[in-house]
Amino acid sequence: MNVRVYVYDPDGVDSVIACHKNHTVTSWSNTTMRFTGQNQKGFDIYRANLGNYTLDRDHASALWSVKYYANDSRGNWNVSGIANYSIAYFYSESSPLDIVLPVVILVTVVLVLIVAVITKRK
Repeated sequence: MNVRVYVYDPDGVDSVIACHKNHTVTSWSNTTMRFTGQNQKGFDIYRANLGNYTLDRDHASALWSVKYYANDSRGNWNVSGIANYSIAYFYSESSPLDIVLPVVILVTVVLVLIVAVITKRK
């Protein structure tokens, strides 16, 4: 999961840490975020990849909680509130025949109607 946060401090931002956990665990993990530039308003942009999480039909959703810690150049720390991210795996029980079969039937009906109209005109 990739996250991005915008940070501003007039004294300068020294570091940003994403503290995160999946809803299936009780412990939090820390990931140091990397500076990737500034936006048009002058906020520093920090990004991090918090790892991969595999979803499947038996585990079709996940909830991640993330809080961000920022340290300015004077050694002051600040922490955000908790942000929750929901991730879901959508799957279909349908097979390719569920799409192909109606199309084939529709084309067949149209062809039969065309043949019927041509035959009637003769």
